[in-house]
Amino acid sequence: MISWTLKKAEQPRSIQGIKLDSDNGFTPEALERLWHHWNAIPESERKGFSGVTGLCRNQDGVLVGTQFPQDELDCTSAELEYIHKVCGDKSVCLLSDIVRQYLYPEDVPRNFIPESYIWTQVAQHYKTRHINEYILINWTDTPSLTRGKSDPSVNAAGHRLMFKGALNMETHFFWVAPKRVLRAAVQYSRFCFLIGVGPLRQVMDMETSPGRLLWLVGLPLGLLLSVRDRLRFPSAQK
Repeated sequence: MISWTLKKAEQPRSIQGIKLDSDNGFTPEALERLWHHWNAIPESERKGFSGVTGLCRNQDGVLVGTQFPQDELDCTSAELEYIHKVCGDKSVCLLSDIVRQYLYPEDVPRNFIPESYIWTQVAQHYKTRHINEYILINWTDTPSLTRGKSDPSVNAAGHRLMFKGALNMETHFFWVAPKRVLRAAVQYSRFCFLIGVGPLRQVMDMETSPGRLLWLVGLPLGLLLSVRDRLRFPSAQK
């Protein structure tokens, strides 16, 4: 992953960075369009925005995931997922001062934590402007951490952190997206068990009563999935 500086003006909040993975590239007009849409947000409202997010297409020009429900949509990343049901890779252009507020922990085994770990935290305080314009190209024929079958225990520590954040901060979306929230509860327990975190520590990491209740509901299936994972990838336990 690299960070690309889009623009730097006199005001610190005008500095924006774009996340690029090894299988990503810009569309020719990407930087110009991102800067245009950022400046289209009224200056008095920009302090409530984290940046601008656009669409991603593959190397053949096909949309990756789904479009946004309107050409300019202002909402948090959590609302985008739970309420608007938008899925698939998207370009993300965040203000650098916001990025510095939400850092990845450095003591996680394997050093891989899904990006949602950061977006969940950002969504507690900031909206994003989402635009139905192609910003990134995603080469889907290259190796990737998110494609193909792999041993889930390899990056279990990072996934545990991601789903723990979802249960601690996003359970209020249960009434609009119950399956998604329950999935987070199941996956949280699953990845906890894969790295040896038992039920007592799991529930102690829950910060709200709804989170603890959903954790309890998802616990049995999470345990079963972790057992299945260990049976499918026995070499990882040696």
